[in-house]
Amino acid sequence: MSNKSNPAVVGGFVLGAIALLVAAVIVFGGGELFAKKRYLVTYFPGSVKGLRVGSDVLFRGVRVGYVTDIEVMTDPDIDRFHIPVTFQILPGSFPVRTGDGKLLPLSDSDSRARIDALVKRGLRTKLETESFVTGQLLIQLDFYPDDEPKFRGENTKYQEVPSVPSDIQQV
Repeated sequence: MSNKSNPAVVGGFVLGAIALLVAAVIVFGGGELFAKKRYLVTYFPGSVKGLRVGSDVLFRGVRVGYVTDIEVMTDPDIDRFHIPVTFQILPGSFPVRTGDGKLLPLSDSDSRARIDALVKRGLRTKLETESFVTGQLLIQLDFYPDDEPKFRGENTKYQEVPSVPSDIQQV
C-alpha cells in the first residue's frame, strides 16, 4: 500500500524548482535579459552575400553588436532594391561620455540624439570580410567624416546609420 503524499512537500518541491529556474535564467542570461536593447538599421546598395543573422558588428575591431535581421525591399514602380540590415548594439558595449564626464550606454532614453550626433560627425557602416576562407562578412562601424550621409529613410521603426561602399564595391 502506498503512502499518501504530503501537499507541503510537493508544494515545496515545486517552489524550489521555480526558484532554481529563475536563478538559472538570471545567471546564464548574463544580465542582458532585462537590459534595454538598442536596434539600428543600415541599408547596403550592393550584394550582402556572406552577411548572415548573427554576424558581428565591430567598431574599429571591437565587437559592439550583432546582426538581427536582413531583408530585401523593393520599389516596383522604379525597380529599385534596397537591403535593410537591422543590428543590435550590445548593452554597455558602446558608451558615450557626456559633458560632465559620465558614461551612458546607448540604450538610454536620449540615445537617439547621441546617435544622430555621431552620424553628423561621420559614423557610417561598411561591409568587411570576416574570413577569406568562408567568405563571411561583418559590419564595421567607423567614422568617415568626408563622406556625405545618404539616408534611405524607409524603415522608420529603427534609427538609421548611413553606409559607405565596401572596398570591393569601390574598386
